[in-house]
Amino acid sequence: MNVSIHSVTSSRGELSVTYIKNNSSKICIMLSGRSYSYDRPYMYYSTMLMLEKGFDVIHVHYDYNEEEIVGMVQDTPMLVSLEVEQVMNEFIQPNRYTSITFVAKSLGTLPLVLDAERFIDQRPTSYVLLTPLLLKDQFKESLLRLTNPVYVIMGTEDRHYDKCFLDQLNRKEHMKTTVIEGANHSLEYTDFNTTRSLDLVKHTMKGIGCFIDLIEE
Repeated sequence: MNVSIHSVTSSRGELSVTYIKNNSSKICIMLSGRSYSYDRPYMYYSTMLMLEKGFDVIHVHYDYNEEEIVGMVQDTPMLVSLEVEQVMNEFIQPNRYTSITFVAKSLGTLPLVLDAERFIDQRPTSYVLLTPLLLKDQFKESLLRLTNPVYVIMGTEDRHYDKCFLDQLNRKEHMKTTVIEGANHSLEYTDFNTTRSLDLVKHTMKGIGCFIDLIEE
C-alpha cells in the first residue's frame, strides 16, 4: 500500500488530494462533511473498510465558506462537482478502474447527487451516503432519479431526517437505508454513552461492508 499527497488545479486554486494505492482495479472516492474531516470516526473507519475490501481510496480535501455552501444548495452545485470531476480526470481515467464507489458525508453528498450525471460513466458506480441533507427538495428529487446502487445511513435525531422519504427510498430495489434510532447528524448518541457510540460505528461499518459485498456479487 502506498499513500501519497497530490495537488490538483481547480477553478478555486490548488486542491489537495490523498491517494491511497492498494494495487486495486476498484476505486473509492471519499468526500467528507464540512467540519467532519477524514480523521473523524466514520470517515477514518470507512477508509479502513474500503482498503480491507480491496479498494484504492481517494480523499478529496476541500474548504468552503458559508456563502459558497449556501450557493451549492441554491444553485447548480458546481463547486465540489468541478473539483471531483478534475480529480477523476487525473486519477480515475488513466488508471482504468473497473468500478467506482463514492462514500460521502453530509455536505459531501450534495454534489454526488445534485450533479450525478457528471460522475457516472460506463463503469459500475455506487454510493454510500452518510447523513445526507434530506431537507433539500432538489436533493431528494435528484436522489430518487438515481438508478445506481445507493446506501443511506442516518439517525432519527438528525435535523435532516425524513422518515417518509427514507421509506420511499427503501422501496426501490437498488436502494438500501439504515436508520439509527436516537443518533444525531454526527451519527452519535446525544446521551454521551461511549460504549453505545462505539457499537454504532461498528454497526455502521458492518452495514457498509454488507452493501459492498452485495453489489460485488
